[in-house]
Amino acid sequence: MELEELKKKRSVYKRKLTMTMNEVSDATVTFTLHELEAKEKVLDLLQEKYGVIQESINVLVPDEFEEQIDYACEMLENFTRLRLKIADKKKIFPSVSLKTSVQHEKTVNPVSTTASLHFTQLQEGESIVNFIHRLETFMRLKGNVGESKVDILLHALTPEVHQKLYDICTPDDPKAQTYEMLIQQLKDHLDPKPSVCTLQHKFISRVQGEEEKVVDFSTELRKLSADCKFTCDHCKHSVSDMLLRLQFVRGLKDKEIRTRLLQEKSDFSFKHALEVASTMELSIEESKLMENKQEFTLHRVEQNLLPTKKRSENVANLNHTNPNISTHPRYPTDVCRFKNEFCRGCGKLGHIQSVCMSKNKAQVRKPQTNQVGDSDSSDEENPCEVHKVDKVHMLHSKKTNDKFIVHVKIEGKVILMELDTGAALSTISYKDFKSINSDKRVFNTNVTLRTYTGQIIKPRGVVFVNCAYKSQWFIGKLYVLNEDVDPIFGRDWMREVNLDWSEINAVSITDKNDVSKLDRLLTDYSYVFQSKIGPVPNIKLHLDLKPDVKPVFIKPRPIPYARKQKIEDELEHMEKSGIITKVEHSDWGTPIVPVDKPDGSVRICADYKVTVNQAIKDFNYPIPRIEDIYAQMNGGKYFCTLDLSKAYFHLEMDDESALLQSLSTHKGVYRVNRLMFGVKVAPTKFQPSQSKY
Repeated sequence: MELEELKKKRSVYKRKLTMTMNEVSDATVTFTLHELEAKEKVLDLLQEKYGVIQESINVLVPDEFEEQIDYACEMLENFTRLRLKIADKKKIFPSVSLKTSVQHEKTVNPVSTTASLHFTQLQEGESIVNFIHRLETFMRLKGNVGESKVDILLHALTPEVHQKLYDICTPDDPKAQTYEMLIQQLKDHLDPKPSVCTLQHKFISRVQGEEEKVVDFSTELRKLSADCKFTCDHCKHSVSDMLLRLQFVRGLKDKEIRTRLLQEKSDFSFKHALEVASTMELSIEESKLMENKQEFTLHRVEQNLLPTKKRSENVANLNHTNPNISTHPRYPTDVCRFKNEFCRGCGKLGHIQSVCMSKNKAQVRKPQTNQVGDSDSSDEENPCEVHKVDKVHMLHSKKTNDKFIVHVKIEGKVILMELDTGAALSTISYKDFKSINSDKRVFNTNVTLRTYTGQIIKPRGVVFVNCAYKSQWFIGKLYVLNEDVDPIFGRDWMREVNLDWSEINAVSITDKNDVSKLDRLLTDYSYVFQSKIGPVPNIKLHLDLKPDVKPVFIKPRPIPYARKQKIEDELEHMEKSGIITKVEHSDWGTPIVPVDKPDGSVRICADYKVTVNQAIKDFNYPIPRIEDIYAQMNGGKYFCTLDLSKAYFHLEMDDESALLQSLSTHKGVYRVNRLMFGVKVAPTKFQPSQSKY
């Protein structure tokens, strides 16, 4: 708390200094000699108070040595700059000279900002070279260290390195040696340099990393070249810049940047190469960002359908920019009587056919079989627009129709829609739309649908619905038909989602009698498809305990409040289904482990590895391999996949094993009457029932 208060006061002093600096620097403000002298006195007092605060902070945070030094130097520089500005202002007065001002400045006793500097000892993992650099900076700031440099060096070393240095210098005393000799001793023993050949090999082998920036790569090259001794054998001049440039160009990962550098003149420097490469790298990254942004924002321009009145009002508000609105000089656009009219030629709003500029370009094409004629703006609903529909299947048709079915959730209800790439629009019958129980408003529409046979279908209206396909969500435009037809998933919806073609199945309905047979089959065997859990008949499992095993009861684990209600609901459901039964006492108790299921519900498992699994004997039974199952299917004609809901719960346990599986929950202890998830022998105990049936 004391440190925070000191830093706040220091910030206040810095703010006052900045305000005074701005005031003195303002060329529009004039000062009298008396005012300038007063500001000098205030500046002296401010610097004195700041010095006291800074010394206190240095004592409290010795670990922030470098940070505090930087701050103190910055403040000292600002104080000095302000004094010089005041001295310049005082030059205009004949009785005051710069010499006097400087003399006055020397008489002030500023508080030293380096009097209480503290040095951080050699840190673990720090190179000896960096430590020496920090130490020499510290001694320069302290000033006048003279012959005490050796003592400061010995004091700055850690105890281990201090002892190491004494061992190195034995039998001589390190204090009897010079500072330079001790530094060399430390470098030779703590930071031995590899051979020049090794360093040069590392240098020529260094290339830019996959995620490494150009600037970072150049910094590493400079670091590696420091001790490589790249000098000419004849003139002894350094050739580091030439070799840096060469390896820099060689090691660049981007071929475009390398090609650009190779086009430069042969005498360009390493600095120039770095500037060009950095600029190109930044340009490439910014270009990618712009491309991504453009692709995201301009991928699709969509116009929502509004009632005719609202659309007219919206277009009227923008009529000054609409090129289709009449611009006859006698009729200003805001009072044009045709601004809300639709053109009979092109169908656009804002003008009539007699002045339509696109009437000569309009071409009427004859409908073609199995082809949808989209206008240039197929997503825009225009009055009197005709969309061709490849085919509309009537329900209960006697003709064979192979359909590709897509499961789409519309307003929360799953609808089976036929995928039709020949349909420009998505449609649904009014009967199916009513079954959705949606309160969405059905708007009137002038769109007309035409089948490949030429039949004209006038939709009842259009509605905007919330749609979901797998994890993709979108707002779809759905045309409602009076005819009793199958729902059609058209091309307009295909543009909104990425379809999983591998899961789109073809369904063939040959005759309505087949549908009746399927309904009878489902009715006769409805008990097979019930959601409740039933026991496998004539089987009761038993868990064999190891000899001399003592019961283990572990108290229930804490449950997050956000999941508590779901867990309690699942326990209540399991109790009503007869899977678990609440008991007053049990010697065995295993804490539950709730597992979230994809549908949002919770599966109750148990952590039997700390209780029952350590106490029961193993049960071995062969689990068939997938290759064996494929071999058994050889020659088959009909295949289906079945998912047995909560498979283990279909096997009953005897009374002893049911208590052995008891669950320890926050609602009490429950014995488990069925085979529980988490028991180590559950898979092998369950498999015989599958092999039998």
